Amino acid sequence: MKTALIIAYHFPPMAASGTHRTRAVVRYLPSCGWQPVIITVQKPAFPADPALLHDLPKDLAVYRTLAPEITSWTANLKRIYHANAQISQPNRVLTMAGLAGSRANRFLGRLLLPDPAIGWLPFAVRAALRAVKHHQCDAIYSTSPPLTTHLIGMIIKRRTGLPWVADFRDPWRNNPFRNNPHRMLDRLDALLEERVVNTANRVICNSETVREDFVRRYRSLASRFVTIPNGFDPDDYAKLEPVRPVGHDRLVLTHAGYFYGPRRPEPIIQALRPLREMMGARVPCLQLIGPPFYRGQHLREIAERNGGDEMVLVTGELPHQQALQRMKGSDILLVVGIAGKGAELQVPGKLFEYIGVDRPLLALAPQHSAIADIIAKSGALGRVCDPDDPIAIANAVLSLSRFSVTSVADSCPIVEREIDQFDRRKQVAIIASLLNSK
Repeated sequence: MKTALIIAYHFPPMAASGTHRTRAVVRYLPSCGWQPVIITVQKPAFPADPALLHDLPKDLAVYRTLAPEITSWTANLKRIYHANAQISQPNRVLTMAGLAGSRANRFLGRLLLPDPAIGWLPFAVRAALRAVKHHQCDAIYSTSPPLTTHLIGMIIKRRTGLPWVADFRDPWRNNPFRNNPHRMLDRLDALLEERVVNTANRVICNSETVREDFVRRYRSLASRFVTIPNGFDPDDYAKLEPVRPVGHDRLVLTHAGYFYGPRRPEPIIQALRPLREMMGARVPCLQLIGPPFYRGQHLREIAERNGGDEMVLVTGELPHQQALQRMKGSDILLVVGIAGKGAELQVPGKLFEYIGVDRPLLALAPQHSAIADIIAKSGALGRVCDPDDPIAIANAVLSLSRFSVTSVADSCPIVEREIDQFDRRKQVAIIASLLNSK
């Protein structure tokens, strides 16, 4: 059996959306003739979900290294703010310190190339070289974000000459969530991407739209790029029991995941009041699963300010299986995209879990975008509407509400679902074939 060096910042038990793809790679590579060896971080910046460690190979070699982040001190201030905001009488000094830390964290994050995880690089490179020698690795696989993983992969590739597959779960350039404040930094960022793309043997893109963007900018390397979207693990959905936070007399809308940067909660919340008028007696309930803060403010505060507080339920972060159960029990699942430059390239990882759960879904995204394309190709029952238009959102929810879990079975359209392309077992088989190619 061959051995693959896997470089992944997000890895179990880290409860981050990026963890699930790497977890699937590690679970299914052995059946494709590859033994994985993992390079990851020692102290993850995300909460832990021990259940994610289940079903991993028992003899798996995992190297967990230091990963100091230059923004860690501002992140600590941010955590103080979050904790302080949840008590009945918040301390004003702690509140101001936390807000300052949150803003400083965003500013410093923009100055660090390619991202704040760059402090992990020397520790990961050292561990990776040791692992390559000890396990006699045959190939390298790095997965981002963070983009630092690809710099690590590039260094190991140059030191060892091993074939290297770079997996982009998000785009590098033209990414609206990445904003270099200075022209010189932007040029250096572009140079880093160019060197990674030129050094990797194969480059995986998470959507056809992203692949086309790469090909447009690197025409001579067109054959190097391949599309493997994010996906879901069918085993996680077997015998999934639906869970509802309220009775069937209410319409449950669920968003699972993070709000950050231009991915805002306000338009969804602002859509609730007009939606309530449209729905009559059936009052909507917006269930928000995930971190309860957006730009230093609790989601409940944002709901109160936007007139939807009595219709919003903030659960906070939940173990993965519990989150899936709540998705399954929902009437409509919400995918929050963005508008503006680069919006067409963005694909939240939760979209694929929504497809696996098989509930009606509403995507707040441009009509011509990777999100809309994936929904259409999957055969999912879904709608796409302007992410910044609360009235359009309310109308789209209304049109989907007749296909909710309380509807009679024969009222739902029969849709041919093309979901094999999102089965992680089949995706890992493709990744294994790329590792075999030179």
